[in-house]
Amino acid sequence: MKPWHGGGFPVWSWIPRWGAGRLMFLGVMLQGAVDVLMAGPAGGGDELPVLRPPRPEIIPSFGERHAWTLTLAGLSLAVGLCIWLRWVMRKAKMMPEPAEMAARKGLEALRGEPENGRVLSRISRTLCRYFAVTLELPPGERTTAEFCRDIAARNRLDPGLVLQVGDFLRRCDERKFALSAPAQGGSAAAGALHLVELAESSRAQRASGGGGGPGPEQKP
Repeated sequence: MKPWHGGGFPVWSWIPRWGAGRLMFLGVMLQGAVDVLMAGPAGGGDELPVLRPPRPEIIPSFGERHAWTLTLAGLSLAVGLCIWLRWVMRKAKMMPEPAEMAARKGLEALRGEPENGRVLSRISRTLCRYFAVTLELPPGERTTAEFCRDIAARNRLDPGLVLQVGDFLRRCDERKFALSAPAQGGSAAAGALHLVELAESSRAQRASGGGGGPGPEQKP
């Protein structure tokens, strides 16, 4: 009986001659090769690789540890800043412009305009407002005579200056209702500015305890 491989033992003769047997043989060979490759070194296949020592635990940052505290502090700072800004703005609104500065600005703006009835009314109103504020007159509309009587009753101005103010206001009233053409601007506004300067000088002298009369009369 001849051997199934036909005699001899060549390497290729180990491969079966049938198709199904050849495929099975190739599968076994491939499986063995894969097992050999996947297997670890001899005597050490079950050993685990050496691992690095564990790192220390990460400590939470300052912001993470004090998140609520920082949030409340920021909100408190924002609210405090808003309150402070509102208080500053309110204080600035509560501090009005000084009466003499407001009067000078208003009269300087009217110096170059033709002195018609409207401009003369604004000049007289600006002058009256200055004396009403500086002498602390009660609010209300007054005629020229009533205004002169009230500033004289305060006893804070020299009598000569009171007479000059009354004469200036009466001349403004006369010119407002006059039929003549309006004069070029400058004289009435300049006269009102001079009266303001005299009043400020008189107030300063009275505050320091000195004396001194008003300057020469200025006519509009």
